[in-house]
Amino acid sequence: TSEPLSVPLPDGTVYSRTKGICPATGPFSLSPLSAYERIIGAQKTDRLLEAVERVKGLKILELNSTAIGGGGAEMLHSSVPFLNELGVDNEWQVIRGSKPFYETTKAIHNLLQGRGGYFTTDMEKIYFQTLKDNGSCDMSARDADIVIIHDPQPLGLVPRCYEKADKKGRW
Repeated sequence: TSEPLSVPLPDGTVYSRTKGICPATGPFSLSPLSAYERIIGAQKTDRLLEAVERVKGLKILELNSTAIGGGGAEMLHSSVPFLNELGVDNEWQVIRGSKPFYETTKAIHNLLQGRGGYFTTDMEKIYFQTLKDNGSCDMSARDADIVIIHDPQPLGLVPRCYEKADKKGRW
């Protein structure tokens, strides 16, 4: 028997149909569209399928800071497999950081929320070096048309993603 797949992969991939990384166990869940139709009705289901048709063929990269824990990760465990099941090429990656990186992003988060604190030049260096080391937003390798950044931690990748978008990115 083969070993169970451990995600995220070294490149940060948590879920990717293109790469064949589609864990069917663990925190991932996928309910069929019919289960939702019973709740939302046929009209909303039809509207969803029409929206899916408009984005088919686009490649979406969902980027956040953690594969487990936090609201974003919890939603992505079901939304990414669901969109792939509907025919949308949707990949999920996470960035990786050290304890000082996450302490730095927590300080940024607190400052953005008006809680006070400080942000030093050393923290700035830690932040941008970690993002550089990650390279998670390599749109040339992923060839993503749309990048959705869910957390403040990877926000510093936006300029890099935009440069790689070459008029294809949606921001």
